[in-house]
Amino acid sequence: MSPFNFLEALGHLDDQYIQQAAQYSGKRRKFFRVTGTAAAACLVVVVSAAGIRLLPLGQSSSSLSISQTHDQKEDSSQQTDYTGGVTIPPTDVYLGNDASAQASMAAFFIYQGRCYVQYGTLDEDYNQIGEHLGTAKGLIDEWTPADGYVDLAGSIGGDFYAVNGYDPEFMLCMKSASGHLRLFICNNGITLQYGSELYEDRLHLSGNIAAIEFESRASWYYSENERYRLNEDCKEIIEAFIRQLDAAEFLLSNQIPLDDGIKYIYETEIYHLYFKMQDGMTVHLRLYQNGYVRFDGIMDVAVKIPETEWMALLDILENKTDAQKVEVADPADVQLKNCLADPELGGFIPRWIPEEMQLNYAAVYYQLDSETGKETGTRQIMMDYSSPDNAGQTISIIICRADETGEFAWLGPVYQGELSVDMITKYLPDFPEQDSFELGVQFGDVIVGLWGWNIDAETILKIFESVSVKNS
Repeated sequence: MSPFNFLEALGHLDDQYIQQAAQYSGKRRKFFRVTGTAAAACLVVVVSAAGIRLLPLGQSSSSLSISQTHDQKEDSSQQTDYTGGVTIPPTDVYLGNDASAQASMAAFFIYQGRCYVQYGTLDEDYNQIGEHLGTAKGLIDEWTPADGYVDLAGSIGGDFYAVNGYDPEFMLCMKSASGHLRLFICNNGITLQYGSELYEDRLHLSGNIAAIEFESRASWYYSENERYRLNEDCKEIIEAFIRQLDAAEFLLSNQIPLDDGIKYIYETEIYHLYFKMQDGMTVHLRLYQNGYVRFDGIMDVAVKIPETEWMALLDILENKTDAQKVEVADPADVQLKNCLADPELGGFIPRWIPEEMQLNYAAVYYQLDSETGKETGTRQIMMDYSSPDNAGQTISIIICRADETGEFAWLGPVYQGELSVDMITKYLPDFPEQDSFELGVQFGDVIVGLWGWNIDAETILKIFESVSVKNS
């Protein structure tokens, strides 16, 4: 289950469990890196039937007032339906003790009085990065006073840019050190009347579509990646759907009528539709029973598609006519190939890992030019492995230059010399109950560091020996 799916699963937790979660402080690994979205999520996110809240660490859930979500039946005072359109007011992002908190797992920052919330990421470079507009400070946390919520503050820090071809009042981007482009949308403080104001004026849907994919809600929710791609034979049906999408008037999501026994709109969700754009963007739509559609980046509003066009679309989705299954590559395999192909540090990746260990994560972290977002060099490669049969057995590999500093440096002990089991044993815990290890070996000006749990000296030696001189 993805982190965003997880929010919905939390929706029915009793408040006593929420309070217990807020008061719990668990163990964490020494070298865990908090970056990007993870930094924003360090605030305790709690979701009850009454709504989503950001709960400062150590604070009881009873001391926060509750913000109503867009998925509830009741009317929300946070949204207003004016003549001539639906207005979503500016987001109240204050996380302090005396204000209600309205937030999600996504990162955000403030620019020119607008709050930009992360919508998604792009893995490929389509030259979307435009003008450098500023640097977010990323200084907001649960202890920030109200007067700290100013321009360039946010739960995430870093250089941000305009997105080529898109209005900067609507969309901005950040380049992460891992090479991904993170998209941020101002999804509040706006008034929308017709679908075209979002799907054409802001997202440029028509005439920019390269491919269309879809999956069921179950596939999305359980991260099954059972995706299908529509072919040219359904072109007329899609064009008719988009015409109605553009012509439809927006309504607030909490005004969507729900059948008896249904409390939340997500209970009626049936499909996710992905418009893959020629410029590399993806317009992600959520489809609900009775013809309702929401854009994943602005969930507070929806449109209703007329029955004729809706049923025509639903027919090709349900029967998978004019559709072919999409083979989705394992993200970990893709990441590993990228790491091995890195011209600077890829040669230092160990070529042997125990067969029972499974790759969970791999990434290359780059040096970025702040003005352009371009990658100018490699700072670190990081890989995480675990055993499916033994949850306590893990290996993490960090590869960086010996003179690297800051968050991308190896902070553990470093050994230079002849490798042997006896030497490695000296770096293992003295007591059986302390079953963690950490050791870096220097190869020229590069350090290959290993750390993890429940790995013996013979295995560690074999991993280090698979980093051969010819590879480096």
